[in-house]
Amino acid sequence: MKLLVHFRFLSLLCTLLVLTATEISALDIQWSGYQAKAPSAPTVSEISLPNQTRGARIEASSDGAYQGAVGTLAKPVNLEDFRLIEFSIRHNITSGKISFSIMLFCKPGMVHGRFTVPTSQWNQVSIPLDVSSFSGRRDTSVIFGELSSIRITPFDAMDTAGKFLEIADFRLLPKVDEKAAMPIKVMNYFHNNPPSSGEKDNTVLTDGDLTENVHFRQYTENPDIVFDLGGRFTIDEIVVSSNAAPSHNYSELTICSSYDGKEWRPSGAIKNEAEGTQARIVKNKYVGDDRKMIGRYFRIQAARPRSDFSVYLSEISFFGHPPTPDEIAKAAESNYDTGAPMPLRTVEHYVELKKNDLQLWISRKNGVINGVFCGGRLIVERLTPQYTLQSRTKDTVVFGNKDVVQSIHAEDSQVTVITSNPGLPGLEVRRTWQVQGNALIEKVTLVNQSMKERMFLRMATEVILAQSFRNHGFYEMPASALAAEMFRMSASEVLMDRAMTNIPTIAFENDKERLTLWHTRYRFNDQFTYMDLGTEEDNLQVFRANGWLLTAATFVPADGKEQSYETRFAFTSGRLLKAFEEYQALPEVSAFRSQIKRPAWLRDIRAIISFGWDGTYPGSMQRLMKNYAGAFSHRGTLYEPTLYDLDGIWGDLLTQGEIRGWFGNRQTPEELQEKIKMFRASDPRFKVGYYTWFWSAFPWSTPVKNHPEWFVKKLRNGANASWFPGVNVNYLRFWGIKESRDEAAKQVIRAVDFYEQDGWYLDGGKSGVYAKDWETMRIDDPLGQTAFYDTVRKGIQKGNPNRVVFFNHSENPLGDLGFLESFGGTLTTDWRRGAVLMWKFKLYSYRDPLRYGVYIYWLPQVDHAFKNYLVGIGVMPSYLSRHFKAEDLPYIAARYEIRQAQITEAGVTPDWRFDEKETLECMALNQGTNGWLYMQYHGEEKAEKKVSVEIAPLGLTDSGKPIYAWLYHIKDAQKFHSKLSEPQIAKAYRETGWIADRAVSVQYLGKFPYAEQFSQQIEFAPGEGKVLMLTQLPAVVMSIEDEPSHYRLSGQPGITVEAASD
Repeated sequence: MKLLVHFRFLSLLCTLLVLTATEISALDIQWSGYQAKAPSAPTVSEISLPNQTRGARIEASSDGAYQGAVGTLAKPVNLEDFRLIEFSIRHNITSGKISFSIMLFCKPGMVHGRFTVPTSQWNQVSIPLDVSSFSGRRDTSVIFGELSSIRITPFDAMDTAGKFLEIADFRLLPKVDEKAAMPIKVMNYFHNNPPSSGEKDNTVLTDGDLTENVHFRQYTENPDIVFDLGGRFTIDEIVVSSNAAPSHNYSELTICSSYDGKEWRPSGAIKNEAEGTQARIVKNKYVGDDRKMIGRYFRIQAARPRSDFSVYLSEISFFGHPPTPDEIAKAAESNYDTGAPMPLRTVEHYVELKKNDLQLWISRKNGVINGVFCGGRLIVERLTPQYTLQSRTKDTVVFGNKDVVQSIHAEDSQVTVITSNPGLPGLEVRRTWQVQGNALIEKVTLVNQSMKERMFLRMATEVILAQSFRNHGFYEMPASALAAEMFRMSASEVLMDRAMTNIPTIAFENDKERLTLWHTRYRFNDQFTYMDLGTEEDNLQVFRANGWLLTAATFVPADGKEQSYETRFAFTSGRLLKAFEEYQALPEVSAFRSQIKRPAWLRDIRAIISFGWDGTYPGSMQRLMKNYAGAFSHRGTLYEPTLYDLDGIWGDLLTQGEIRGWFGNRQTPEELQEKIKMFRASDPRFKVGYYTWFWSAFPWSTPVKNHPEWFVKKLRNGANASWFPGVNVNYLRFWGIKESRDEAAKQVIRAVDFYEQDGWYLDGGKSGVYAKDWETMRIDDPLGQTAFYDTVRKGIQKGNPNRVVFFNHSENPLGDLGFLESFGGTLTTDWRRGAVLMWKFKLYSYRDPLRYGVYIYWLPQVDHAFKNYLVGIGVMPSYLSRHFKAEDLPYIAARYEIRQAQITEAGVTPDWRFDEKETLECMALNQGTNGWLYMQYHGEEKAEKKVSVEIAPLGLTDSGKPIYAWLYHIKDAQKFHSKLSEPQIAKAYRETGWIADRAVSVQYLGKFPYAEQFSQQIEFAPGEGKVLMLTQLPAVVMSIEDEPSHYRLSGQPGITVEAASD
């Protein structure tokens, strides 16, 4: 068993615990050398340390592995009386981290442990005398009996004459009062998601310095830190310190505990309730309760209120005591929580609603649903309301099982329940339940009888799944497209509350049952809401260890007599893609999406280009334009959406006077008009737009000066607000105020028209509620932003129907293109996160092929992985974070051939989405008369995999025709570096027939008889991407206008091929 140790330099030894009983000191031990395989034993000499402590130096005098030190006690001691071994150690064996073995020779037998020190300098070692810290010989039980001697070796590393160990201040610390809380020294910790900066050999969070932070920058993975305490402890308190602005830091920390570092249990949470936008030291605490948090390993995961916030942590301290037998037994009593006790399901206690495959039981006492059955199977144990009443000073959680039914009425396959609750004085809630198709519809109406005080009321539903159904399922957030929210989590990973997103759409996919649950808000005050509209800025949608919490609406009850929302809880027979397809087919969803008109030129976008900030300097733009124009094919469009940043004054889009950019650049409106004209005239392939920011505004902007009531200027604690961190003071805007929305839309339309842009780029694109004003107790209308986007879209297309909308978010269909922001190498640090990201990109363009997700941060660390996706699935590339390179051209050209690929559900095996151990990522796609399987291997060693895919979902449905199969090997971007432009390649092909610089190598597998399933054995090397392409047409496109093809496709977008098989 490996034991990672806590360390401090010797100069800090004065911070050791004060002992209250006799110690065993260095004078009680005689040190000698352990000879092992050396011809002579190491020599021993005495050393003196600066703090007057004496120790022993054990130095190898000859070569031979496994040498070390042996300490013999002058008198045996009973380890049952002690709780901790402590000593200091220094060595010259290696400069970095090194592991040691420690053997305790006891009666009745030897026990063995392991510890690690990070440096060769003096390190303090603390080893709890706990059964989880040691193992017995030949797997015998660990028994701490009479200790007579100790052996310490750096395994086989002390193998050369001159290598030495120095050991000092060896002692045993006695047991104390079993339940007396004491500081616990962290033996070691590590980051599952590495921080952006501030860490030093995994010491900063335990060095006692509260001013120095470990920093996780915005859009990176959330902090996930594992602490090893060296042995089991009952935790009485955890203190987390940060030196940062609390309102711009983490929102919540979740804590899991483990005995072995593998199996984790949900154990607690720490909320960041401090406020303020100025940096200061803030301490948040977990204080133990009757549930008893016990473990050796503790995993702390941070959630952010927004993905564009950083997270800062400076110190994490643990306090506790050795667990008692009673505490261990109590901690083991972890039963699946199915909610408060309720009577058996009978008509005496419940109203039954049954229609189609759904059946539910509604309590006559409190209105809680006790059981939802689908096809006779219990899927949902409980649906329980939950309310949070918020004043300026406090939150009050009110539980729906305390509701009191005032009336309950069943008629025409629907049930209406009116309830009150002692915690919601002056309010009634009217719920109407009905079944539509395979969905359970809940309409909730808040009726204000007498509440006059302005307060916020969050209204949520707690969903508890049947344990047998949840055990085999996966959580996903289909309407959330921030990298920080790109999670697909198995139920076994959700061990405690995980606040995930602010968008009230949660999916749960159980492949074993072939059932997908899709829970979303569908209407707000009787108006349709698309699945991406957020409830509030806070992450109120929570994955739980027994289900989830969906917060659908926040109201101010005093705003009206009645306010309402509606949720739709669908039970889809099939997987997530089918559930999304069913959602798209709903009348309101279909009507919303069908009114979005996308220009035809979107089909042929080759890449998103960028001149970066270099483009603002004289002459540079012309040179860059020439480079782009000369490098790319004459076919297709190159779109630069952010040619100039018009955000010098947030809140104003100027078309007169002096236009200031973000980096001090200044130009006149006429110069900016000429810039676009020059850009567009240089090459017909170019499309162009200007950067805008519109979510918040500076205090000196025109709308803030003229209409301060449109903006949020104060935080809950009364401090001045500033919404986006790290810049000038800026106020969040209310979009539900029609005048505010109209003023903003007018500015955008005027700017797009004035500068004759080909599209509107908005750094943003989220929808829903973000403005919540604690000063006036107002909350925004969730439909306000959608109305703003719709107005702008129609307005700019009225001036030119070929204009597009480009958002910084890819989930919103009102954008034709959408970025997904992802720092930190999401594609490579955790390949499953990257795979979820790309799968969701294709989901958003499903049956909407002119809509594109764009991966913005094409950074060096993800280059190889991203180019595989470019070639394999047709995701759109962007140069907004990358300098143009000729070596990219083959991959972009190959992507252009499959640019309208559509994801499909084709029964692929193996299936990484449901097999957590599978290392082969697969995605089934089709385009025209071609279907294929994109495959990316993430294993560490070469492997042969049998892959199988259903033929019909790929679009190959003629059972009378054979299948033609090709296997493409995507070239390794780390090794393949093209130097040629696309026109140069076309010229060589035209003049010589030579095909150069292809992104894939081609292998024709042959012609196969039609079958429902197509299978192949395929070999993979680590990191390798491949494409298995199938078609039923015996003809392929070899070149187009002298440009040789990468794939042997039987058609491309805009190009059809007709052929007959023999």
